[in-house]
Order: sequence, then structure tokens, then C-alpha cells
Amino acid sequence: MMETLKGLFNPDRSLPLFLLGTATVTLLLQGIYDYANEPGVWKGGYWLALLMLLMTIGVLIRAWRKRSGRVDIREKQVPRPRRGLILLAGPQKRSNPAALDHHLNRLEHCWIIATPESVGTATALFQEYGNRLEIHYGSGYIVDAEEFAPTYDVVMRILSKEMQEAGLGVTEMIADITGGTKPMTSGMALACVACRIPMQYIKANRSVDGQVSGDAWGVPIQVDASFITLREGDGNARL
Repeated sequence: MMETLKGLFNPDRSLPLFLLGTATVTLLLQGIYDYANEPGVWKGGYWLALLMLLMTIGVLIRAWRKRSGRVDIREKQVPRPRRGLILLAGPQKRSNPAALDHHLNRLEHCWIIATPESVGTATALFQEYGNRLEIHYGSGYIVDAEEFAPTYDVVMRILSKEMQEAGLGVTEMIADITGGTKPMTSGMALACVACRIPMQYIKANRSVDGQVSGDAWGVPIQVDASFITLREGDGNARL
């Protein structure tokens, strides 16, 4: 936006923008001068000044919509327990119980997104936790493991519709990105950034040689991600 504004008054940046800015300012000043001399008299030149002003505003709005930005990512240890949780289920439960257990004292609704190969995991989690909270799983929550769009669509549906139907607000939701395939994780992360929903992941406890110690998982780590518009001079900002 700032570059576009500078282009309106600097021919070295953009000659078309400079001509547009100069013409708009000239016509507006002329219109103000004419109106001051003859108040209440509408002249044909006023329409031209108004048209040029609208064109300039349109150019500025288009530049604003195309502004670049970055995703600011902040991590902090241990999210507070939430009432709503979205999980990605893999062929084995692995980190899923740890994600559920952390929020269990407050948790009321859990959405489990699975693939045809991991629907058994969702069923097992329902059998284990279904008597303590509402588990949403099944045909409406099964996605293609190798594509990110189906997971994105399901998460967006949950956050834009089902979350409100469950009586939950944005601050009462969190999504766990530990399970599932990389495309599923990508789809969930994109939806969460779009809806400003925090995410979490769970680090596996590893042995000294770097191997996962059985089914031992640590506490969740919260990830807050938000889109930030780049200011002039921020071109080298950390992404």
C-alpha cells in the first residue's frame, strides 16, 4: 500500500500512478476552488474529479488486498485445557491419548479426522473416551491421506459451523497436528491459521539414541500462528 501511495506522487516509481495521482489532486483542488467561489453550484467538472477520486481509491484498495505478509509463529509450553479439540488420527493411536488426556478435565467435544486406513483408531478412541465427552467421528470426518484439501475442508466446516452448534467459541478450541500424514497436517494448519485457532503438537519422549521410547509422549506444546502484513523494509523478516 505504501509503495502504491508513493507511486501516486513519484514519477520515478510508476509513471501511470504518478499521472493518476497528479490528475486526481489537480481536479480535486480545482473543484474545491470553484465550489468556494460559487457555493451550491454543481459544475460538470465535479463529476470528473469524483470519477478520478474513485479510480484512485480503487487502485489503493487493490494494492491493499495484494499486500504481502508473513505468518508469525509463537510457541509456548502447555496450552490451557480447552472444551473443544480436533485430532488427526493415524493407523495407530500413538499421540492421540496424550492430546486428549491433557484437556480431559474440561473437554466436552472432540472431532477426530481419519482416513479409511485409520478409521479403526477413531473407533478405538470413541470406545475409550466416548463415555466422558462427545466424540465426533465417522463418515463425515474421513479424508484422503495424500491430499491436504479434504482435511482443510473438514476442519473449516468444524470451525465455521459445528463449533458454534456445539456452543463453543474460538478461544475454547484447539487443534492437534501431531497425528495424520503431512498433507493432513498441512490442511489442518491452513484452516487453523485462517480461523485464528491455536494448534498444538506433542513431542515423543526419545531415548539417548533418538528412538521413540515406546508409546511415551510428552505434554502438548501450543502453537499460535497469525498473518502479519509486511511493512516497508521487512523483506527479510523471518517467515
